[in-house]
Amino acid sequence: MAAVLGAMLGLVAVPAGHAQSEFANLPCVDIGATVTESRGGPGVSEEGLRDALYVGLRAKLPRLVVHQACVDTLRLIVVLISPSRDVFYGTADMALLRRAIVVDTGQFVRSEVWRMAYVLHGSPGGAKGQLLGLVDEMLTRFAADYQRSGNS
Repeated sequence: MAAVLGAMLGLVAVPAGHAQSEFANLPCVDIGATVTESRGGPGVSEEGLRDALYVGLRAKLPRLVVHQACVDTLRLIVVLISPSRDVFYGTADMALLRRAIVVDTGQFVRSEVWRMAYVLHGSPGGAKGQLLGLVDEMLTRFAADYQRSGNS
C-alpha cells in the first residue's frame, strides 16, 4: 500500500549517487610548498616547509609514498605579511591536487579535492613556530581523512 501511495504522489525512492573518496587510489603524493613574505618577514623557507611536510607525512602515513614523480600533489601555500616589527599576519593553505578527467571533453586537469586553510597572526618572533604547528595540525587532519576513507 505504501509503495502504491508513494508512486501516486511521486515519492519513488531513487538510489543516490555515491562519489568516490578524494583519497581513492592514492598510492603516492608529491609535495610542494610556496612562501610569499613581505620584506623583513619572519624568514620561513620553502625548503623548510617541504621538509616539514615530508617528515610529517612519513610519520603520520608511513605507507603513503612521497615521490616527485607522483602526479598527485599535497601543496602548501603560505603568505606572510609583516607591516611592522611588532606584528605579522598571513594564511596557510594546504590542498590535495589530483588528476581528474573532464567528462565533456575527456581532458585531464588538476583538481583540488581536499583543502584546509588557516589564518595566522601574532608577533614575528613566533611566526615560524605557529606555522609549523599549523602544518602539523593540517597533516594530522589529512592523515585522519585519508585513513577514514579506507586507506591504511
